[in-house]
Amino acid sequence: RPLANNRTIRRALLYGIHRELILNNELLGGTGLRGCRVISGPFSPGINDSDPLAYAVDPQLTPRAYDPRLSLTLASLARRELEKAAEAAGEKAHPLNLVIGYPSSPTARVACQAMVEQLALVGLNVTLKALPPGETRDVDHECDFTYTEVFLQEPVVDARRLLAHEGVAQSSDPYIALALRRLDEAANWTEVRDRLKDIHRIVHTDLTII
Repeated sequence: RPLANNRTIRRALLYGIHRELILNNELLGGTGLRGCRVISGPFSPGINDSDPLAYAVDPQLTPRAYDPRLSLTLASLARRELEKAAEAAGEKAHPLNLVIGYPSSPTARVACQAMVEQLALVGLNVTLKALPPGETRDVDHECDFTYTEVFLQEPVVDARRLLAHEGVAQSSDPYIALALRRLDEAANWTEVRDRLKDIHRIVHTDLTII
């Protein structure tokens, strides 16, 4: 959808969602749980530095911090971008109203309600749409974003399932597509590790996943 395809809007959302607060207070109930933390990309950094599953993560990338002032600025910038694009096309600018779909689970509902409240503080109007029971995808294309719970077990296998155009993220980014092709062509585990880290950097920069 056009609004979700705007990188400035995605950045405004990222900085306007206090993910650590949602994780620790809303989802974990104030009790820490080993291995549960906000991360910087699509793959798990593992429980510790020696965890073998951390091979897909670039350790130099850290999660972006909550910054409501920056989110407010980016939201204003996004509105101007939409107005200019509409003016150039001779159309009326659409209001910056976003819809987030979520599966019918208590965890998803609690997390999304917290997001809506936080984004309202930076002037972003977001409404929620519960997906039908058992559905995890917005098959009717009524949502700009969806809250998705994904089980990832092996990065080299899961990268395409998660990030490809036909995958969970349904990414149309040509850089993601190229990086996935290069991963498929990797001839050894050293190349696999390097190319997965490339994917991590692209996703982190482009905010393919928020």
